[in-house]
Amino acid sequence: MIIRGARLKDLNQIYSMLNSNKEVNITKNKVYSKHFVKNTIQDPNSCLIVAEENKKIIGLLAAALWKKHGISYWDTVIVDKSFRGKGIFTKIYNYYLRILRKNKIPYFWGLVKYNNYKAQKILRKFNIKKQGLCYFYDKEVD
Repeated sequence: MIIRGARLKDLNQIYSMLNSNKEVNITKNKVYSKHFVKNTIQDPNSCLIVAEENKKIIGLLAAALWKKHGISYWDTVIVDKSFRGKGIFTKIYNYYLRILRKNKIPYFWGLVKYNNYKAQKILRKFNIKKQGLCYFYDKEVD
């Protein structure tokens, strides 16, 4: 297994993974367009990490890097169901921490759906503390 930054050749697999996973989708709309994924891969202020096994993307973490402010915000972590329990999140998380340290970002926060108890349990294992319950609002701008 390889943990690395996403590349443009990963676009279709990442797009499919992001839009087929009900555990992370927080709106009724498909938030992740191919255009959005492509821009995220190319944006130096974004962090899109993938776990790859036999040329298949089996996990990912997507985050914004606000280097100027010393903060990162991750909103999506996915591990393919057939690969869970194999330490993939740990490897992706450690890679993410290396990126934060390299960019001198001392703080991050993330988003987990209120009813995703498995993810919450994993985050507690890494001493990532729940800070509160939020509601997600969205609106398309004309």
